[in-house]
Amino acid sequence: MKKEETFSKKRMGQITAILFILCLIFATPHLITADEMYHPTNSQSPLTFNPCRNMIIKPYTDDCGDYPAPQWEFVTLPDSIMTSYYDYMPFSYRGFHIMQQTENGDSWYMTWFGIPDLDPSTNRRQYYAEIGADGSLLDWNLISSNDIWQGYGDICIHPATGLPIATWHEDNPSSGGGITISYPDSTWPGSYTFFPPTNPGENVYMWPQIYIGPSPEGSGYCRIYLISRKLDDNPYGSPCETPRILFIDVENINDPSVLEPILEFDNWNEVNPMQDWWQNDIRPYKLNFAIDYINPGIVALMGSAANLSGYDNPPVNDGPFVWISQDYGATWDESNLYGISDTTGVLYYVENIPRYVPDDDSIKVIDMLGHSTGLFDNQGEIHFPFRQGYSSIGGTSNYFANYFINANQHWSSDNGLWFDNVPSLGG
Repeated sequence: MKKEETFSKKRMGQITAILFILCLIFATPHLITADEMYHPTNSQSPLTFNPCRNMIIKPYTDDCGDYPAPQWEFVTLPDSIMTSYYDYMPFSYRGFHIMQQTENGDSWYMTWFGIPDLDPSTNRRQYYAEIGADGSLLDWNLISSNDIWQGYGDICIHPATGLPIATWHEDNPSSGGGITISYPDSTWPGSYTFFPPTNPGENVYMWPQIYIGPSPEGSGYCRIYLISRKLDDNPYGSPCETPRILFIDVENINDPSVLEPILEFDNWNEVNPMQDWWQNDIRPYKLNFAIDYINPGIVALMGSAANLSGYDNPPVNDGPFVWISQDYGATWDESNLYGISDTTGVLYYVENIPRYVPDDDSIKVIDMLGHSTGLFDNQGEIHFPFRQGYSSIGGTSNYFANYFINANQHWSSDNGLWFDNVPSLGG
């Protein structure tokens, strides 16, 4: 955890965790029309764009450099949960950190990490909150009683019991960093267990994400997925972050004892689909996992690949990719790995504002910035929203605050990968 801590200490600050769920709606959001969108037509674009589906929003052009605030109103006033001195990102890499009960109750659960009492000398700990369907704060607490350095958690809910299942990584002094998983017997702190690395300091996995979906055992079961990233540097000295996928099938009945097997590491199945990426210095940035709930058995990994050392035969070109598993994540066939055909490093081009790059009429989108979340919709398409990262045509990489426009990577079995816009508030 030393790498994370080094970065964390640079970003420490004081904030109050605010409860957002069911609180904020946009009364009159501004939706971008077709005439307001930029149609990328540059012949160098690596993708074939259909103007009806693949349109990128023009950059915002207000000289004052500020985005106008959207119109909004609180339908339920937010509750303050705790005041914390903590890291720059209270959740994990995943975009969703709030989950709702669907079969047994209607509460929402969320998890975050924090340092209480504004005291940076105390351990960072993992917390949870239960939120009523009306947006009221019902309960919050530490998840475990183990007072050690913790963080970057995630949460899911077992449908039939309505019990939340949380995961986070921690710096266990006896066996090095690893993943902890927990569910409440009645309330938290409850049952939890630590999954240590294979050897202390080796094969360390962190930044966990947890999901629950259909199981090949049938409708009376569900499959829990625990995704984490490899912390160890690869043989080239790069932090490659390739994923470990753990999964387990549990009964979906209203009996908390069915969750007891998840606390034993040996009960989980392990898959390492990108081990050869790690060995060949190919890094999957912004990696996410998604479950198709309409078509059971379909799950996916998605992100952006980077061939850091120029491996001659990479499994996918640099840039966005989607990898589909058709058997509930048990196997990953490269025939179902989709990337872009272009090798120039340009995703597409967008209109330029002259005061940023005076000599260019357009600039190129070269990267997918920031943390994101991939989701299947009810048509079996994947949506992977991201913030666009830019470079000038001349090759100089730049950071343009006013160009931070949302875009969306799509995937479908019929169309492969393509990009289109996400309506930008105030764009």
